[in-house]
Amino acid sequence: MLKQFLQSPDFHQRAIRVQEQLIDNELIEQVELRLLKAVEPNQTVYADALMAEMQKNTGMWFKLFNSVLERYYEAGRPLPNEQVDILVDESIYTYACLVEKILAYRTMDQDSRWNGYVRHEHSYHVFGRHYLMVFYAQDDSSSLSAENVRLSYKDLLSDTNVQLQEPVMDDLFLLGVEFRPCEDSVNTEVYLDIFHQAGSLIDESTQRLYDRLAQLQAQL
Repeated sequence: MLKQFLQSPDFHQRAIRVQEQLIDNELIEQVELRLLKAVEPNQTVYADALMAEMQKNTGMWFKLFNSVLERYYEAGRPLPNEQVDILVDESIYTYACLVEKILAYRTMDQDSRWNGYVRHEHSYHVFGRHYLMVFYAQDDSSSLSAENVRLSYKDLLSDTNVQLQEPVMDDLFLLGVEFRPCEDSVNTEVYLDIFHQAGSLIDESTQRLYDRLAQLQAQL
């Protein structure tokens, strides 16, 4: 039954419906072309290939996610159950999109790797869930270095919350992504940090304050 569901148009249609909501709220510009192609009647081979790729990426996500849970637990600060429940309840399509952005790191230019960079992803399971992906800088002095982000993640999530007020998101996650060379091989290890904040409505005076701050930062 699971295989039949994953291979059915309904699976892709759910992601399309969420993307249509995101378009209506001007959060993205268009439905992904690969999703539209996957639901066409004569594109069964393409849809099967897309699903196989998503399942492979989902497997990679859960290996990474399980390693995060284990690392946090061993450090004595386990991820709260409610956050785990949200992340486990995600869709395969969302997992695949997150992993695609992680894999894209190897194609990034050296300046981006050195200074760090940010990517955004929305849930394609439920509307109202947003992922801020911070790829940690190799430069320890960068504001996007692993140490600095771990200290300032609340500010980064608050800034994201300000930007997502129409409509307000239910949940905001910051995923900190760190690439480290393996000590005993030429491979690269990926480490993930997970931070969460509930979305909230801000008042007009606070919005004006953030807008003014953004103007001042743009002048620097």
